[in-house]
Amino acid sequence: IPDGRYIMGLDIGKLHDYTVAYVVDINTGEFVDMDRFSGVDYTTLGPRIAGLYHDYGCQTIHMDASGVGEPVMDMLRQENCSVSPFKFTNESKSRIIAGMAAEIEHKRVHFLKEDTQLFKELGLYEGNVVSGGAIRYSAPSGYCDDCVIAAAVAAASALQQGEDGGRQMVRGGGPYFRVDQH
Repeated sequence: IPDGRYIMGLDIGKLHDYTVAYVVDINTGEFVDMDRFSGVDYTTLGPRIAGLYHDYGCQTIHMDASGVGEPVMDMLRQENCSVSPFKFTNESKSRIIAGMAAEIEHKRVHFLKEDTQLFKELGLYEGNVVSGGAIRYSAPSGYCDDCVIAAAVAAASALQQGEDGGRQMVRGGGPYFRVDQH
């Protein structure tokens, strides 16, 4: 097991989407590992994600609790994983996306260099103003946002937990991602 304190961010793929898991070092904001796959049934998904969780001794898995997330959470708990649900609303999604954008801008989160899919998704991701002035973040029609969502959940969770250890998340941020690949 590598040194550090780790959490996992997880976005469960539906029929045509990918399941994406990121492992993040809470102390540094560094993304240290990931898994991205599709076409795997949920009975295989649980042990696969649990294996990555246990490899790093993650403290918890933060994941979408709606839709297929709930039964997957139960499977992960049966695999001895601590799971924290994240309820997606337009407001909560906007908060974590804007927060991750600010962390990227301040170079306080560090993605895997070889994660070309995440960099592609970040480059395409957009925010559109909807009625009432709220911003709705999404990938353009026909494109995926699975990596962005899993990364945003992981980054927000790692940085929130890191506040106890002296790291603080920058609040706010804009709708655009400018990513330096290290």
